[in-house]
Amino acid sequence: MSDEISANPETGAASGPLTVNQAAELLNQSQSQEATGAEQVDEGEAQAEAQPAETEQSEPAEAEVDETAAEDTEQPEEQPTRRYKVKVNGEEREVTFDELKKGFQLESDYRKKTSEIAEQRKQLEAERQHYQNQLKAVIPALQQQVNKYANIDWATLAKDDPAQYVAVRAEAEQHFAQLQMAQAESQQLEHQQVQERTQAHRERLTAEKAKLVEKLPVFADPEKGKAAVSELRTYLKDVGYTDDEIGNLADHRATIIAYEAAQYRKAKKAAVVAQKKAVTVPQVQKPGATTRVDPKRDAVSAAAERVRKTGKVDDLAAYLRATSTT
Repeated sequence: MSDEISANPETGAASGPLTVNQAAELLNQSQSQEATGAEQVDEGEAQAEAQPAETEQSEPAEAEVDETAAEDTEQPEEQPTRRYKVKVNGEEREVTFDELKKGFQLESDYRKKTSEIAEQRKQLEAERQHYQNQLKAVIPALQQQVNKYANIDWATLAKDDPAQYVAVRAEAEQHFAQLQMAQAESQQLEHQQVQERTQAHRERLTAEKAKLVEKLPVFADPEKGKAAVSELRTYLKDVGYTDDEIGNLADHRATIIAYEAAQYRKAKKAAVVAQKKAVTVPQVQKPGATTRVDPKRDAVSAAAERVRKTGKVDDLAAYLRATSTT
């Protein structure tokens, strides 16, 4: 057996047989090259694995940069929200622009819906009035038809002509039922109209009272308001108003005029009373005695004289101040 190995033509080695030692040396060189290649591959993989690690380490740096940029970029301080004063039901409130806008939109929507409802009510009332007018025209005609059967001798007709009796009786009952139905419909419509007018009057009174309280807050006070109403009622009855007219007085403007007139009359009466109290009988001076002048008494007399001439509330107040200091 020979220890020779044929040379591989592709290795580029010299042609001819190789000894065992030469083959072993070539094998060792090949293994050394493979080991070197594996180390290079391992280093490449290590570098590839190390690269994400470096990327991960770079993220905090970027975060720090972002935080630094965020710190450098100062946010502007929030400006205080501007508020507006509005009056709601006589009470003053402060609202923001958004609340003011929302309230305006709600009020606009409310006005629109209220207008639509008012138009629908107006149309419904016109239709109902037309129907009621038709009923008023039909009822007299039905009444005339029913009256035609009032003079019929039903017993004789039933005896002499039973078939005719049945036909006429059915016709009379039909007309009578139509008359009753029309009368019931008319009464129901009138009842509804009375109820609606009463409700509308109550709603108007409520709205006018709110306006009156806004213009004259004294009527909102439980005690002072009761006294004001009593004074107003007394004045209106004195000038000729009846209880029914006073109860139906709804317009707040007329109520304000009447209240101010009542207060003016009250002030004039108080001025007359004050003037009577201010009049005093002069004392009889002894002969040769010196007349002493009292400035406070003269001021009271002058104030009373102004009240008598003008009847103004301001002059009355000046007189009361003068009397309080004496």
